[in-house]
Amino acid sequence: MMDYSDRAPGPSGTGGIGRNKAEGRSASISPPTGPRVLKIELRPDDGKRLRAFVDIALDSGIIIRGFRILQEQGKRPSVSAPMASIKLPGKEPYLKTMVVLPDEIKGEIDLAILSAWHEAKIGQKEKDNGRLDSNTSEDM
Repeated sequence: MMDYSDRAPGPSGTGGIGRNKAEGRSASISPPTGPRVLKIELRPDDGKRLRAFVDIALDSGIIIRGFRILQEQGKRPSVSAPMASIKLPGKEPYLKTMVVLPDEIKGEIDLAILSAWHEAKIGQKEKDNGRLDSNTSEDM
């Protein structure tokens, strides 16, 4: 499990621009924009298409948990919005999308998620142990 919460500060509510140097930032540095990946939980390559679960934060401070990275064998990965399994008596269970986003925001989220996933996979390969360790101290 990769925790990205230390990579970019959260939204401040004050805008971040024009803060004085006593707060540790110069006036020329603006806060990060766009969605930020908070956590990636890599899944083992077990022949199924689920590759990872991802939590993100939007600029507004909203946190959305449960995005999924899916990849069919030989195809490009894709991002799936959080879903819930709905079970009703006497009916087949089905999945329902819990978050519906406008195309422009979904595109930004997909890019942030896939970029962070690629980085996490590279980091995992550098560990050289061949396993997907999710409980190492550096990931907490």
